[in-house]
Amino acid sequence: MSVTSGFFDSINGDRKYNAEQMSSIFDGIVTDGVFQNIGEAFRVQSVSNLDITIGIGRSWFNHTWLFNDSILRLTLPPANVLLDRIDAVVIEVNHEQGVRAGSIKVIQGTPSRTPTKPTMAREVLVQQYPLCYIFRAPNSQAITQANITNAVGTSECPYITGILQTQNIDNIVAQWTAQFNEWNTSKRREFVDWFESVRNLLSNSDTTRLARVIDRANNVVDIWMRVAGFSNTVPYKLRIDISDMKSTDRPEIYYTIPDNVTDVNKIKKIQKSCSCIDKVKTFDRYIEVLCYRKKPDEDVLLSIKGVWNG
Repeated sequence: MSVTSGFFDSINGDRKYNAEQMSSIFDGIVTDGVFQNIGEAFRVQSVSNLDITIGIGRSWFNHTWLFNDSILRLTLPPANVLLDRIDAVVIEVNHEQGVRAGSIKVIQGTPSRTPTKPTMAREVLVQQYPLCYIFRAPNSQAITQANITNAVGTSECPYITGILQTQNIDNIVAQWTAQFNEWNTSKRREFVDWFESVRNLLSNSDTTRLARVIDRANNVVDIWMRVAGFSNTVPYKLRIDISDMKSTDRPEIYYTIPDNVTDVNKIKKIQKSCSCIDKVKTFDRYIEVLCYRKKPDEDVLLSIKGVWNG
């Protein structure tokens, strides 16, 4: 259909219009985005553990409106045990026949040592627009406001400031980022200078102890997660002894592919075994790996950052 028009009186049902045609009367008047002056413009805040709230707000995307008239509370999915991840809170406009609705939902990112933002759907029937991105550290049980990066007002999800007007704050965010990086660099230099002055005041024994604490935080221990050592009942448990581990430690844990492993199928089996890990508990002199869903079927070399090898 190349030419459409409306609206005209219907006689015996010969003039019918769908939702998109009804909404098209706003084309050229209201542009896609979030209304800046309604409620809190969908502000996302951390509240406790893995819970977040989305503030009151109204949007207009793809000829549809979405209105959140009260505080909406969502629970984020658990963090990955071994790798970082970036999740997104999005407005989704879904024209699929079985849905035909707008919603606010969490899109889970892909775990990685260098995670990237999840890709927003830009399909014919489904479109997504990010309200924020949330950094998820490995095995973290809670998030803070510092983990949340606002996206409302950027080019991905611009503000509607009035009729025929949208506004994105990419340039402002870029300026703030540059200013923060400059401030951070300056403060880092100040810290290095302060640290050197403190080290000069310490005795040799004090310096040695301080250096050991710092080295411990940066030290990486490689240990094997052996399938044969797991218990045979759910939850499947494996104890791995690490002589210098403490119950108060919260080390970073990730898997490592040995240099002599190059077979693609072998690597996939290692990654599949890692996905079975649901929790890692720390105790004095050992850790405990727990798998609630499935028992791993491939030995995995785990790298643990933040302890000694004894």
